[in-house]
Amino acid sequence: MIHNKKIIFCGCGGLYNYSLGIAKIIQDIIKEQNIDNNKIKYVGVSAGCFPALIMSIEKNIDDLFITYNKSLLDEVNKLLFGSFFIWYKYVRKHTLQNIPNNSFNTKNLEISITDIKNWSNILVNSWENNDDLIDSITASSFLPIFGTYLFTKYKNKKCMDGSFTYNSQQKIDTNNTLYIFPEKWRSIKKNWFYCYSDYNWATKLYKWGQEDAIKNKIYIKEFLINNSG
Repeated sequence: MIHNKKIIFCGCGGLYNYSLGIAKIIQDIIKEQNIDNNKIKYVGVSAGCFPALIMSIEKNIDDLFITYNKSLLDEVNKLLFGSFFIWYKYVRKHTLQNIPNNSFNTKNLEISITDIKNWSNILVNSWENNDDLIDSITASSFLPIFGTYLFTKYKNKKCMDGSFTYNSQQKIDTNNTLYIFPEKWRSIKKNWFYCYSDYNWATKLYKWGQEDAIKNKIYIKEFLINNSG
């Protein structure tokens, strides 16, 4: 399959909720314009893996936000220290419960991981099963504050957050590449990047993402349509 367009969901921490809001509008445009989703490559970097994954497997983002995301945040919110040190454990549990069993077969998803040993970037685009898929997503977003170790392992490689080495510092869009990141269309406070477990706050971020994407809907639509083949 030839991918004519690439959408990169950059690292965003707890602002993955905001990026999900943008992704929801992109998903709407793709359906409205009858665009072949399989011809779009979705790259997930750190917490950007979640919107990238959902776009790739073509699940309704609104539905998953009020089921998958709410159940995850509500359970974490009951814990004494919230997302500290246990975030990945609960992300794995709720992701496996809410994505199709064949999600690992997706052909238009790439996950960015940092290989600590060589301090280099790895792009993973094939998986053996859903557990393997979640392992790669965990590696892509891994920071010690949300886990129980200084690093995690993927395919026997010591790994950390994929945003450290993914070459997206400039985040400049082209005819074929669109970068999605929190500061693209909105002024963002640094503390918003923390993985808060308050569903009401997550919902506010989600709505902001939709609002900003709607304001830039013509821009997004032109990117998807122009020279799409």
